[in-house]
Amino acid sequence: MGLITGLSPLDKKEMKWLHEGIEKMSKKAGMRVPVVYLQDDYIPPNAYSFGRNIVLSLGLFEVLDDDEILAVAAHELGHIKNGDTKLFPMVTYGRYLMLITTVLLILGGNLAVRIVAPFLYISYEASRISLMKKREFMADDTALRLLPTPPMSLKRRLRS
Repeated sequence: MGLITGLSPLDKKEMKWLHEGIEKMSKKAGMRVPVVYLQDDYIPPNAYSFGRNIVLSLGLFEVLDDDEILAVAAHELGHIKNGDTKLFPMVTYGRYLMLITTVLLILGGNLAVRIVAPFLYISYEASRISLMKKREFMADDTALRLLPTPPMSLKRRLRS
């Protein structure tokens, strides 16, 4: 078990192909090789990044081939390279702050504030969703540039 609960660091000897693939893509991106963790979870298959780390659930290895797993890792590298692992927590905290503020305004504001506050929150949510989609597309674009093989593996992954 690694330092992070429920996650184990990738054993470079056990999955040499994965470590070498991530190492090559990191070098191509001009960044340090992230720490890669395996999450002992099969359902749902999942991957995410935080800080300078990538987490791949074991479920991914049940449903994807090696090229597709590298494509998922490339996408997560894209999030790290593009600064999303710093941006996403701030956006999440902003969302909670906006929700709490909206509730407080509805409970304690005058009639005009009670009417306007929900619309402002809905506007914020629409902007947040748009931003998150753009960042996902940016990570995909970065992944396409980092992958050593033709991008069919990422295209297949994005369609499913």
